Amino acid sequence: MKRFSRLLTFFFLFTIFQSCSEAVKAPTTIDLQSRSYGFGESLPPSGVLTGETREGILDLDAGPLESFSVKMTVSTEVPEGEVPLMEIPGILKVRMRQHDPSVWVPQNYPSFPMPDGTVPVLEASLALLSRTGEVKDLVVGIPLGLLEEPVGRHEVVLDFTGVKLSLYLDGILLDNDFALGYPVVSEGQVWRMESPSVQEASFWASGLKAVPADGAKDGNWLAETSSNGIQYWIPPYHNSWVGDVAAIQYKGRYHLFYLFDRRGHASKFGKGGHYFEHLSTADFKEWTEHEAATPLEEQWETFGTGTPFVMHDSLFISYGLHTTRMYSREETSLPEQWDYLDRNGKTGSFSFDSFKDKVPDGTTWAVCTDGISHFEKSRKIAHPCENPSIFTDSEGRLRMLANYGAKGTWGSESLEGGWECLDPDFPLGGDCTFPFSWGGYDYIVGGFVSFWGRPSGREDLPWKDMVAAGEDCYNGISVPAVTVLDDGRCIMAGWLKMRNWAGALIIYELVQLPGGALGSKWMEEVVPATSGKTLLSRNIETGAEFPASSP
Repeated sequence: MKRFSRLLTFFFLFTIFQSCSEAVKAPTTIDLQSRSYGFGESLPPSGVLTGETREGILDLDAGPLESFSVKMTVSTEVPEGEVPLMEIPGILKVRMRQHDPSVWVPQNYPSFPMPDGTVPVLEASLALLSRTGEVKDLVVGIPLGLLEEPVGRHEVVLDFTGVKLSLYLDGILLDNDFALGYPVVSEGQVWRMESPSVQEASFWASGLKAVPADGAKDGNWLAETSSNGIQYWIPPYHNSWVGDVAAIQYKGRYHLFYLFDRRGHASKFGKGGHYFEHLSTADFKEWTEHEAATPLEEQWETFGTGTPFVMHDSLFISYGLHTTRMYSREETSLPEQWDYLDRNGKTGSFSFDSFKDKVPDGTTWAVCTDGISHFEKSRKIAHPCENPSIFTDSEGRLRMLANYGAKGTWGSESLEGGWECLDPDFPLGGDCTFPFSWGGYDYIVGGFVSFWGRPSGREDLPWKDMVAAGEDCYNGISVPAVTVLDDGRCIMAGWLKMRNWAGALIIYELVQLPGGALGSKWMEEVVPATSGKTLLSRNIETGAEFPASSP
């Protein structure tokens, strides 16, 4: 019997090995959106500095500056200490400096050290005056070790749109962060180049228009296709991560939305600055990266988890406004929304601009207008919940599991309001809860450690805590989304924790056991590709090195 068990184990391991070997031959690929940009100069600059004129006065009115762009030609080098490059006193500082290789938070700079182990960085800080009167520096930067030519001549563009500050080098977008407040221009505003490393600089008060390039520029070291596969994928560069995932199959195509995260939840002065990016695939082998489904377009915006769903044959994605991260509850629309609910027994429908001197908060959504990738925000609020899980049940009725900011199960005949509480005590707990039915069982998965199940159609039975019973399928994944595919398979996508509330994307196929218990395995199409090479990987929090398999 023991021999039989050993043979069975060997056969199981051999099957896994064969699957991994086959995956090496045909890894998944991702057609990435271009990070290369050109810049249109529709208006003359408000200031120009050259080798002969290294200091000047900007042609600007005193007061808040709602947008601007700076373009510089910089000869980067490995600095011994800090090297100031350009300064607009009281507004902007650009510098090169040596970064402490043991400090990984928040920018993850040590992930790209120089051969000698040092971590020189190019960095810019923008002083913003907030609505509360505080002045804080918004910082963007890159480790020079990220560049193919860390020492060389580069074009640096800093672009402030009023919503975000972006850093481009040689036309490639490498870092950004989201603003709370505006820089303030002084009368007779001075600016200057402070190092011979800067050959010239130009300033536009109206900002340059960043236009995506058709393809990689000459000398662009960014591959426009990722051949390392979808498993353990993270967006390019040193400080980008996959946050909470929301997924659905729609008309034969699998859509995966994720909250884009920089700095491990520390962007926007620690307020997160999250929004939904978008990947999709028709066969799970070839993936396409699309434009962001719900980009941040206002300073008060930062988003929480939601769910995609289909209604009237159209694809929607719901999500929550997390405005209370930046404003007190009394400054948001929440009191008015709750008052309406208390008076009417159901929620109202409010447009973003219907609140006087208040900022929107709560449940909103976007609709896909082309069936694949173009989403339009509704700019409406339907519920005070800040992490809504909206779905249609087996009878096509609109339902919501309310998380963060509200609770209970809700129903409505219209997405745009009229939500009534159907069960104030369900879900039983958790956050970012997500329902699905598969193999004769109904399940609710939620956040990190919440999972319940029971046989379908047995509302008379209590929900079983599958985590307590050891029958859940998390397998190290965080905040998963589960999708039953058209072919009957069930897959779960989420993130493997690497930085606070985000990490690397991971996808499992679920396995159902008798009694409804769930397990997970690699999905055949997306088995991680391996080469057998061994290299040193680094823990991004501590810098500790350990052997890891190379993708």
